[in-house]
Amino acid sequence: MNNKGGSHAGPEGRRPRKRMVFLVAVLVILMSSLLVEWYMERDVITGNQGPFPAALGTEAPAAPSQVSRQSYRPEALVHGLSIVPTDSGVRALNLRTGKEYWRYERRDAGADMPSDEVSAAMVVAWFDDGKLVGIDLRTGNVRWRTEFPRGGFQYIHMGAGQVVAHTPGGVAAFSERSGKKLWTLRLPRSCKYPWAVHDLPEHLTAVDVGCESSDGQNGVAIGVDNRTGAELWKRTVRQELYKTDNHTLVAVSPFTTSQLRERARVQVLDVDRKGARLRAEFFSDSWAPDDAGDGIIISAGTPNRREAPAPPS
Repeated sequence: MNNKGGSHAGPEGRRPRKRMVFLVAVLVILMSSLLVEWYMERDVITGNQGPFPAALGTEAPAAPSQVSRQSYRPEALVHGLSIVPTDSGVRALNLRTGKEYWRYERRDAGADMPSDEVSAAMVVAWFDDGKLVGIDLRTGNVRWRTEFPRGGFQYIHMGAGQVVAHTPGGVAAFSERSGKKLWTLRLPRSCKYPWAVHDLPEHLTAVDVGCESSDGQNGVAIGVDNRTGAELWKRTVRQELYKTDNHTLVAVSPFTTSQLRERARVQVLDVDRKGARLRAEFFSDSWAPDDAGDGIIISAGTPNRREAPAPPS
């Protein structure tokens, strides 16, 4: 007599069931570990708290509608917000109330206080492990993320719809809106890091980099087509370039020696896509620029001391 009900109850029939149970257990363990990892690495994004705060006035410094960064401090002011880096991210404070408007932070072990830069629409945070994050200024939501190794110098520039950052051996630009890499610029081997980046008309960006030379520290200003990254021109300078208007840069002449008591030989340069040409030159006893714009450059200096008059005889 055939035992129809027990035809699959032998060892051969139980093996597929054991394999299935084993696979399900492995999948459960794997999914659980991935879930824990995801939770630990999940970013903290609070989003905006209430309506966007308007500026307190129409002119800086009472309420800047454009970006203003305090000297020697990490805070930046834009519209009605103060942007402040934290130990693992960045947050925005409502200037009217002093309360937190939004916060972005990382939970994972690679998080640290980032380098940050601000435009009128975006905040970019650059972490030490190479994560570059674009955050919407108005909502606090992350628009994009990308991996980009830092080159030791944590410089970020935002302008002309681009994020320009220093990479090992060069400079790279990303789209402010999408985070897509737009172009890269290889630096001369003797040049270590960018001092400044200036946006100019006709798709021109001037990248000012610090370089080593036989007579000490020098700089090189490089004109770049900011659509392709093509080098348009190059000029040697002594110190950091300052932009006074859309066609004028100011720098110390490369022929000035590094002697402390020598008067600075300052050059005013006409700049366009064809090059940086000398317009004027003057000497300064104390050259320590702080800021420039609207055709004016501000330089801190020590006023000359006047000797006290001799007492009457």
